Amino acid sequence: MVLLLSACTGNLVYDKNLTMPDKQWHWQQRGEFEVAVDDTTATYDLLINTRINRNYPFANMWIMMQERTPDGDSSLIRLELPLFAPDGQPLGVSKGTVFEYRIPVQKSKTYARSGLYKYSVEQNMRINTLPGVLDVGIALEKTGEKF
Repeated sequence: MVLLLSACTGNLVYDKNLTMPDKQWHWQQRGEFEVAVDDTTATYDLLINTRINRNYPFANMWIMMQERTPDGDSSLIRLELPLFAPDGQPLGVSKGTVFEYRIPVQKSKTYARSGLYKYSVEQNMRINTLPGVLDVGIALEKTGEKF
């Protein structure tokens, strides 16, 4: 079992989740993550992690994600995270009344320089407080070489 788990996480560079107070995500709550990137010859997949329960009222989730480079440059993108199919089936892993998602938002991403990259994630829905959100986080997985 340990060998199986280590095989699944061999390329995992970073994985952190923040628990949402009261199982809801207020629009002013921002998840902050600091990711150390050492290998600039690699390609990576940047993923958003989220866990929701049956109280989550939508089929998707819109987020704003900001990236700050070690040089201080900043970029901001708005992303839609699909959570349920049109027939209502969860697109993530169902564990009873909890649904877990690991959604790639940037595939084959490269980093121009090594150092500490800072990410912030905030919900960007039409309501101020999203019920049913248990955790939000990011993960970075090494996927190959860029050369």
